[in-house]
Amino acid sequence: MIHTRPLLCSLLLASATLSACGGGGGGSVLSTPPAPMASVSPMSLDFGLQIPGTPSAAKTITLRNTGNAALTLPSPSITLSGTDASNFTQTATTCANSLAASASCTISVTFTPATGGAKSASLSIASNAASSPTAVSLAGVGTGDNAVAVRIDSGPLPTTNPTANILYASITFCTPGSTTACRTVDHIQIDTGSNGLRVFKSALDGASPVVVPVAVTTGGSNNVFECVQYADGYTWGSVVTVDAQIGTRKIPNLAIQLTGATNYFGAVPAGCTSSYPNNENSVALFGANGILGIGNYLQDCGPGCAPTTPASPVPEGFYYQCPPSSACTAVLIALDQQIQNPVHLFGTDNNGVLLKLPSVMAPGATTLDGFVLFGVDTQPDNAVGMASWYGLVPNSATLTTVYLGKTMASSIIDSGSNAYFFDSTITVCSSVFAPGFYCPASSLAQTATIRGTNAASTSVAFTVDNTDSLFSNHPDYGVFPNLAGSNGNLPALQGTFDWGLPFFLGRPVFVLFEGSAGPSGSGVTGPALAF
Repeated sequence: MIHTRPLLCSLLLASATLSACGGGGGGSVLSTPPAPMASVSPMSLDFGLQIPGTPSAAKTITLRNTGNAALTLPSPSITLSGTDASNFTQTATTCANSLAASASCTISVTFTPATGGAKSASLSIASNAASSPTAVSLAGVGTGDNAVAVRIDSGPLPTTNPTANILYASITFCTPGSTTACRTVDHIQIDTGSNGLRVFKSALDGASPVVVPVAVTTGGSNNVFECVQYADGYTWGSVVTVDAQIGTRKIPNLAIQLTGATNYFGAVPAGCTSSYPNNENSVALFGANGILGIGNYLQDCGPGCAPTTPASPVPEGFYYQCPPSSACTAVLIALDQQIQNPVHLFGTDNNGVLLKLPSVMAPGATTLDGFVLFGVDTQPDNAVGMASWYGLVPNSATLTTVYLGKTMASSIIDSGSNAYFFDSTITVCSSVFAPGFYCPASSLAQTATIRGTNAASTSVAFTVDNTDSLFSNHPDYGVFPNLAGSNGNLPALQGTFDWGLPFFLGRPVFVLFEGSAGPSGSGVTGPALAF
């Protein structure tokens, strides 16, 4: 039989007396006196980018007493120090004056940068622990004036028409020339797969202040209307001008589409509805109050819709002139009169955009906050750094994806698609709640290769989860990083690989506009992407 106590004593005899080890008749056992110990998790908080003057979401620190005696916290026990301490605020705490052994409490902190640039501070927790004070490092970066906050959530109608993986921003619309007849509209979708700003008429209607857009005409009383065709349907509305503000940037007399407007004569033209017959001409059907297209092009249609010499045919499915007493007919519109990508109209930071969203652990999250930053390599907060550039086909902004040995040369990277869409033998969901999405029996690890026109290439790993399970088990989630679906119900995407919003989670993506030169040494000219 092994006697562990004598063995322990034999190991201690070299540095302790016999009585301390319990030897001899009346010796006492050596023991550690009770003492508190303070530990924190995490030991640092990084708030990332934040718009100056706007508080961040709170981040939480957990303080735990890992000792065997009460941890006392004098008042004040929590202090902020450092050059940028005023940019951080302790907003809440559950920590009282005493914390029992093995107990824990929390401290919440927010970041509100006063100006742009990197900020840092230290949060100290004083206590009766021998290691007091316990410090937590704080860091964050104030953006320049080139940022707009974005969020993924369940959409403008979360109860009746919830959405998933749609990126939204708030944009202010004003009657041209007015500073008071303005309305800030939330849940405007951010889309790198289209160009131009659109807002549903219903979002500007209603209570004061009333925004009165100015109709765009082709001369006389012929109002200009536009058909916008997406991969899954179309919208229709009049072309008007408003003053718009995106983040801190203001654009006067911006041509936009007033989607859902009905002040035209007759039905929506057949040229608009024939290829993409699904009507998405309401907030409920569309899933947003509008859409901000910040793709690679400067106009929403471009030269194909502009008059040329010799005369070009008038394309159906884009711009229409609608007289007050007869049907609408297709019409050509000069480039400078078409609906513009608003970012290229800014005086600075107008060569592209950066979408910066944090990563999300599977299965997902209720909401997610991030930023769109105007400009590419024009300010410290939109520096390209080590991102790699991928050239795009000039007239389609497409690149190549190779998946399971199949080469798809017309693939896209598109924040306006709410999932990865591609053709596969993966089981398609049978429920009415997830038509067209994939429902594998268990999560599937997949890999595909992206190639740019400049020969840049990278392998991308992604996962496909069971959509029925995601939607039924997490009905309050707006973010699903492993959402994927089939192209079978989307004729416009046949033969393509659509890298939708999940691709942007945790992966900063730069969009370089057509005609803009990439950073020195990149060797690319827009349209191009970097990530």
